[in-house]
Amino acid sequence: MQLSSLLPFALFGSVALSRPAEMVTSDSLLSAILAADPATSSCDGAPEPSECASAAQAAPLIEAAMRRFCIHETPVVAALVDLMLFETGSFKYNRNHFPGRPGQGTRNMQMIDFNLEYAIDTPALKSQAVTIAGGENVDPASLSDDKKNEILALVMADEYTFASAAWFLTTKCPATIKQGLATGTDAAYEAYLTTCIGTTAAPERLTHWQATKAAFGL
Repeated sequence: MQLSSLLPFALFGSVALSRPAEMVTSDSLLSAILAADPATSSCDGAPEPSECASAAQAAPLIEAAMRRFCIHETPVVAALVDLMLFETGSFKYNRNHFPGRPGQGTRNMQMIDFNLEYAIDTPALKSQAVTIAGGENVDPASLSDDKKNEILALVMADEYTFASAAWFLTTKCPATIKQGLATGTDAAYEAYLTTCIGTTAAPERLTHWQATKAAFGL
């Protein structure tokens, strides 16, 4: 797996770079991820070894993504990390295997419509995505399964896959969702799941969130 702890700003050209006072670091992320989900300590025995990332591999990539998308509030970072951990089974998966939807993947398991938009929204990937899709305003549902998986392959690279949750929050969710997440409350997290992610606040998700909150000191 090709890893990088520093992303060129051009990858996310429209997002302003800032260095606010409160900013999680790679080291603090590593500690929090391991505390929240000890299974991320290693990829030994991972069912899909090529898709697995350990906490040590993920932490610098997540830090870089938060900087690029100007997400510096610890509770917001915790919410995004929690979603990624839950959706990927402790960072063990990078694409959907159950039931195996073509084009669905990244660390927040985005559907193909979002992955196509994400790829087009990323300057370094735009031309490839447009070529694969056959245009910039194509209905993702009209793509063949092979084309959907080609789009997914673009955003599965480490520097993009660990930034997909941050991209989704900043481009697809109402601003009030991020503002709510910054409070660190359970109600805000439930609103994030139901209003933005489009899933239910199932008991297993909320239990997972409690462990992540504790790991981040919230």
